[in-house]
Amino acid sequence: MLDFLDPFRGIDTISVVIKLFSAAVLGSMIGLERSYKNKPAGVRTHILVSVGAAAASLTGIFLHLKGGYPLDITRISAAVVSGLSFLGVGTIVVTHDYSVKGLTTAAGLWVSGIIGLCAGAGFFEGAFIAAVLVLLTEGGLALIKESIRKSPVFTVEVLASSKEALDRVMRCFKNYKITITNIRIIAADTEEGNNYLAFFTLRSLRALDREMVYEEAAAIEGVKEFTEVDDLDES
Repeated sequence: MLDFLDPFRGIDTISVVIKLFSAAVLGSMIGLERSYKNKPAGVRTHILVSVGAAAASLTGIFLHLKGGYPLDITRISAAVVSGLSFLGVGTIVVTHDYSVKGLTTAAGLWVSGIIGLCAGAGFFEGAFIAAVLVLLTEGGLALIKESIRKSPVFTVEVLASSKEALDRVMRCFKNYKITITNIRIIAADTEEGNNYLAFFTLRSLRALDREMVYEEAAAIEGVKEFTEVDDLDES
């Protein structure tokens, strides 16, 4: 512990101001990093979460020490931790190909609240170290993440005359060890009668010659059209 901070660990006016200000500064540091990357929750959101958590922590301490209430001062903090989970859900989005985005921002909001609790309780060292680790994780490790090779995801559109033809197409993908992450099949009325229009979102864990796969799949009996599309329209 840093002894020179001991005078500010109480709940007198100066200590309260320093605790809330510390929570605001540390929360804003995390929020700035998120805003720079155009994430859903930015500076203001992180400041509000951090300061609110610090105020909740201070309230529990105040009620116990000054109010004389025989309560567990950790109960308010526990409620804050639970409530932050619901707030973080608002930043999580499931995309058209069922990949999840916003988890890092949600986790950052949750940690900002914890940092606020630390600051409100006078645990300045823990709050500062946690904030630094969050910034290193969200900023520094993001550079490493960018260098990691990711499996390509692509979507194909298949018009077939029967479901059996679509089964053969899926068997073709399986033979090439291509994972089907999403399928959408709709009935398509054409001049030639009833057909099936299918959208396959695919992922390959290894190097793949797409043209060769496409040619083989397009040559399957019952397949009338086979094209790669840029995006899977969920409208």
